[in-house]
Formats: sequence, structure tokens, C-alpha cells
Amino acid sequence: MPVTQTTPSLLNKPSKTRTSEKIWLPVWRDTAGDLIATGAGYLPVKPLYEQYSVGVYIIKIFKPYSDAEFAAELDTLNSAGWGGFSENQAWISEIHTSEETQVGDDTGEFVTYVIRCIKREDGWKFQHPNVGYVYKDGSDLKSFLTVDDCPFIGNLDSSGADNGGTMEILLSDTKETLLFSSIGGLS
Repeated sequence: MPVTQTTPSLLNKPSKTRTSEKIWLPVWRDTAGDLIATGAGYLPVKPLYEQYSVGVYIIKIFKPYSDAEFAAELDTLNSAGWGGFSENQAWISEIHTSEETQVGDDTGEFVTYVIRCIKREDGWKFQHPNVGYVYKDGSDLKSFLTVDDCPFIGNLDSSGADNGGTMEILLSDTKETLLFSSIGGLS
């Protein structure tokens, strides 16, 4: 008597591999969170860069996948902890898909997510010093000048006024966030 076999469903059953890579990023703080500045408390002559080790997850999953999902997920940061990393530390940097195909009774695409993760307190948020050649003095705009009239880059406070020797690092949201656990195959 012949036995009927059913192809098992591949839908929403991810495979995951991990690796790492090195990248160079500007560095504004040390591991204690203290600002890296000159002895005078100002920006170094040129930006300082350091290598960071970045964790790379490659997650492949077979699932139905729309253009809207692709657009919503690409270039996003995690809005909550994911894969052992904190908020904003995981970034969907690449998504690769195959043609729509049928496997057994299921129709979908093989979707490959490349997620880069960094162990920095503020994750992938854009960090930059709050500095400039000019500052606000009330409603006036003035140049930072030494006593012998040489221009320099000075520290600003949150209102754009002269902040003296105290440098601040600003964080800017340049990427949208998404709850990665809401994406099928990433939870």
C-alpha cells in the first residue's frame, strides 16, 4: 500500500547565521561616557575615528512578502531590545528577496535580512558635537574669535549660545524605528 507524503511547510521557519565585521566611526565619548576633547575642552583638530566590531545577523525566511513590508522594514532600527542588543543597536541594513515561488502548498519569497548590531550606548543614532564657528548672543550672531582675532570652533549650548569649555554631544534620529519582534521571522 503506497504511503502519502506531505511536504512540510517552510513558512515562517527562519535560519540564522552570525558573523562580525569591522567599521570605522567617529568617536566622541570614551567607554565611561566622558567626552573626548582637547585639554581646553574643545573639539580636536580633526575628528577622531576608531574601529568598531559590528555583529552581523543573516536571517533567511520563506514567507509571503509585499513591497509595503519591504519599504517599512528597510533601513530601520529596533525600537526595543532584540537579539541581546538594546534599543537602537540593531539596524536592518539590507533585505534580499527571491522571486515569488511555491514550495509544497505554500507560496512566498525567500527573504534574507542582514541586521548589523553595534554595542554603543546610543546604538546607530547619529552622534555629533554641538559646536560651530558662530554662536548666538541674545538675538545677535557672533563669531568665535581668539584675543588676536583668529576664528575657532567653539562649544554651543542647547540654545546656540557660547557654552565655554563644555562640549555636548547631540543625538539625531536619522533612521525610523520598528519593533523587530513584529516582523515575521525576526521574533
